[in-house]
Amino acid sequence: MVFGALEFAFPWALAALAALPLIWWLLRLTPPQPDKVVFPPLRLLLRVTRREESAARTPPWLLILRLVLAAAVILGAAHPLWNARQDLRGNGPVILVVDDGWASGQGWSARRDTLTALIDQAQRDGRPVVLAPTARRE
Repeated sequence: MVFGALEFAFPWALAALAALPLIWWLLRLTPPQPDKVVFPPLRLLLRVTRREESAARTPPWLLILRLVLAAAVILGAAHPLWNARQDLRGNGPVILVVDDGWASGQGWSARRDTLTALIDQAQRDGRPVVLAPTARRE
């Protein structure tokens, strides 16, 4: 699934967003437990009858926070990719020729990042990758 420059590696995981109303209903069904405060006993307070108090409803800010957290987890499970598409022309295997000699060591981290991005793109497209190093092995 692609939205401009935003793409999802697992778009089926976005179907879990349909469960947000169910999560909302469950969160409203079970309000948070009231805090218990330890208070030093006084004779006057011992005579007062105890009555349990609980929140009738979950505070709206807490409900919204929980729903946003659930939506963020669902979107994270869909593995969003920004500018994931690079032009890999053709439909056969992707052949990557890599200069891996000692002279190419200076820019190796940028080269490795580019190779990783190209391999990930080929994997998403379902294309095999052939890695051809140029340095002689001794």
